[in-house]
Amino acid sequence: MSARFSRTALLAAFARAAHAREPAFHGPDVLAERLLDGWMRVVLDVPLLRGVVRRIYERRMPGTFEFLAARTQFFDEVVREQLAAGARQVVILGAGFDTRAHRFAGLAARHGATFFEVDTPATQAEKRRRAARLGPAPPVRYLAVDLNRTSLADALRHGGFDFAARTVFLWEGVTFYLTGPAVDAVLRFVASSAGPASVIVFDFLFERAVTGSKPAYGLEQGRAFVASRGEPFTFGIDEARVDAFLAERGLRVLTCLLPEDMQRRWFARPDGHQGQVAGFYGMVLAGRAAD
Repeated sequence: MSARFSRTALLAAFARAAHAREPAFHGPDVLAERLLDGWMRVVLDVPLLRGVVRRIYERRMPGTFEFLAARTQFFDEVVREQLAAGARQVVILGAGFDTRAHRFAGLAARHGATFFEVDTPATQAEKRRRAARLGPAPPVRYLAVDLNRTSLADALRHGGFDFAARTVFLWEGVTFYLTGPAVDAVLRFVASSAGPASVIVFDFLFERAVTGSKPAYGLEQGRAFVASRGEPFTFGIDEARVDAFLAERGLRVLTCLLPEDMQRRWFARPDGHQGQVAGFYGMVLAGRAAD
């Protein structure tokens, strides 16, 4: 168990908070800033400082700021659509400083849905401490577990998860730092043990982000930065084999978004930000092949 909470999770929360402050990004996470360190909140309040930090962010991980904006929008869309379609459980794997249990509390209550947050003990403890700033807590079941060491099935079973219920699993910014067997275990669990019509939405690195075998926009800087923070990239998927990769694990692709897809969908609007999405990230919504 790590004694330190994830600093990259905090940086992702800072990015979401900055997106919410910038009209060009239309960022929906208006609660993220309440979870930040004090100096981060000061930066958000001062446009000049916000711009400086944003430029530093872009130098260290070019295109990742844009990717994080696209990711928040896409994952939020999936949650809304799945709850409306009948999902009764939302499981956030590697939740970090996620605010969706609070932001979607009303929608979840109307549909009778339950949120579960799964994360390492250190990061979850820090998130729960800071979450007091968000106001009254919605019903959330917190499960402190390291998925590199404990099976997801065991963690959920002990947390009161209903294995028969339709569930949407969110796996945001996590696969990058896991082992191949840990990724396989989660995907195979969704395919074989989740309720009918359950889905999983996750982001992934291109395999080259781990191996460094082929260049992509922002890749060299991004690899160096996360390694310097003690959380190097460890897992990726060949972007040309996403369908086959998931089929081998009992899942079928419902939506797959590569950098060019994100660019067209979120950064081609005349009233929006025109920045470039990093060239080594993808996002997938997948369902059970058996459904």
